[in-house]
Amino acid sequence: MCVDGWHIPKRARPELFTTQRKGLPVVRIRDVVRGRTETYYTGEYPDSAVIRGDLLIGMDGEFNVARWQGGTALLNQRVCKIEARAGVSDIAYLRHALAIILKRVEHRTPFATVKHLSSEELKEETVLLPDLLEQQRIAEQLGRADRLRRTRRYALELTGTLLPAAFLEFFGCLHENEQKWPFKQLEENADIASGVAKGQKYGDSRTVEVPYLRVANVQDGYLDLSEIKTIRVPPEDVEALRLQSGDVVMTEGGDFDQLGRGAIWPGGITDCIHQNHIFRVRLNQSALMPTFFAAFLRSGFARSYFLRCSKQTANLASVNMTQLRATPTPLPPLPLQRKFAALVQRTERLLAVHSEALRQGGAPFSNPIAPRILRNRFTFSQG
Repeated sequence: MCVDGWHIPKRARPELFTTQRKGLPVVRIRDVVRGRTETYYTGEYPDSAVIRGDLLIGMDGEFNVARWQGGTALLNQRVCKIEARAGVSDIAYLRHALAIILKRVEHRTPFATVKHLSSEELKEETVLLPDLLEQQRIAEQLGRADRLRRTRRYALELTGTLLPAAFLEFFGCLHENEQKWPFKQLEENADIASGVAKGQKYGDSRTVEVPYLRVANVQDGYLDLSEIKTIRVPPEDVEALRLQSGDVVMTEGGDFDQLGRGAIWPGGITDCIHQNHIFRVRLNQSALMPTFFAAFLRSGFARSYFLRCSKQTANLASVNMTQLRATPTPLPPLPLQRKFAALVQRTERLLAVHSEALRQGGAPFSNPIAPRILRNRFTFSQG
């Protein structure tokens, strides 16, 4: 079994690289899993390019392993090629076995910024190697599981595109507003509050420890509540900032394409408040439903407004309280908003089903065949 391969030299002249589809494609670390690249190399190279189906490993970061899905290409630095030895090992089997081993290596590798793996370290790793027919049988079973996961992932992505399309179908293009919905500033139908600043000193004043929502918890259209931190604040701050089910929480800044991102607070965490870089929007639900407003925040109309009035740096943008309060917000009839909310609820249930199926089928060690792959051991050798 051969580990590694020819790489484009580190000191290759920059002018030898292009995006103009001249020369041969260059496989970088980020290209290993996605199976395509936009970078080309026009310099000289030996007759040792990778081809479709070759097994590649990204040697930095998450140590991904995948069969190359592009055409003939060259390896950039920090991408390793694995070749199976004829009659001894099966390339499809090796991909599954290496995925398990590399995940174990990743977990034990110390790092300051980015994890690194060398080809010499990889050659010291061992992998189970049953007879060739057994390898092929196992690879076929794991391949079927992979195809099922890809189908579930595609279903998840497809379902995720439904809501933006449904919003457009229900409410039309808000830039053109062919339905003639009335627009009002957000502050006319919402109570908006900023949160507590981290690191404040309260002296001898009494404080209580409560959970709080950080910017990292607020994603584009959903909340990541996997890690909720706590903060000490005066009891009156808890009373003023306690989140309620149905509140919409928004970040004040971020990347241009996620400016004004927000999601609905579902409740369930007692006395949870929010950071000062997060706005809490508590809607007058006789005029605006949270589900409609959260979807509106992801619309092109809302994004355009926030981008126009935002304070911008090189690659970040932010809005302030005044700009948020002045957000021009459409007011479709409540029955239509409720109908849309019912569709969102059904879609989110479907997304939850697909996500759970993908989660249960995604971890290598959760596969019942995986222990068999680890039962025996085989040492890599240089071919």
